[in-house]
Amino acid sequence: MDINNYLPEEPEKRRVIMVLSRQNLNQLQINAESDRSARELLLNSQVSLLDDSAKGDSSLIQRLRGSGLLNSGSILIQSPYDPSSYADALNASYSFAQAKCIHFANLCGLLAAKKVSVEQMEIQTSDGKTKFSGNLDTSYGRGRAEVERRAWEQMKKAITIEEEYDQGEPKLEQAEIYLSKHQWLSDPHMNGLLFKREAGIPIKKHKFILSLTRESQKNLSVAFSLNIPKNPSIPIVGQLKGTLEQTKKEAFDFSLTINVEFW
Repeated sequence: MDINNYLPEEPEKRRVIMVLSRQNLNQLQINAESDRSARELLLNSQVSLLDDSAKGDSSLIQRLRGSGLLNSGSILIQSPYDPSSYADALNASYSFAQAKCIHFANLCGLLAAKKVSVEQMEIQTSDGKTKFSGNLDTSYGRGRAEVERRAWEQMKKAITIEEEYDQGEPKLEQAEIYLSKHQWLSDPHMNGLLFKREAGIPIKKHKFILSLTRESQKNLSVAFSLNIPKNPSIPIVGQLKGTLEQTKKEAFDFSLTINVEFW
């Protein structure tokens, strides 16, 4: 793991960025000689540690600082759709769900859709058990766990995917480039819609379930697997542990039932 005023160019080496003060970073290196968890953190090939005072000319560092993310004790998660975009761990699921909705609506526009609408949203546990479902106006039922209610309400605020388009011709080449740019070439729904339009299949309506959190969970799982050192000589460890524990509590699966209509 790099501890420096720069971040690796390779996206896979910075799926998670931990921002610490120079004092805490130095202490972590000292502790690594005798503390296995500190050593594992330093050697994790998917995590980068960054000095909160980093002032390098890196466009990524400038972007993070401009977004107010370079605060000591922050755990940043890489976007699954843009490796130079990050969100604070506590907001990552919601931020990336919002990005997914925007990208999906953009793709539908390129494919000359008529309308995109959400029928319902569902919250599930990690083992696939449905906890609650409803439309985007539904409030989470009383008597249920507060953490689930808060996650439901926050996700409702994050997503917006109610779009209508004027009639036009599909821009198939642009749609394929868009899929590639945002790393969705393996998504079956996106590719299915693109294939139907390329093949000239006269589709009028496509209804399916779109996961809002599947992609973001991959990078979040890297953060969840971290064994944060317990040594009290690093004052920030309590905050780091608290952030990860709170993020895990709200790590539910969300999905949308979506209708896409074509002219």
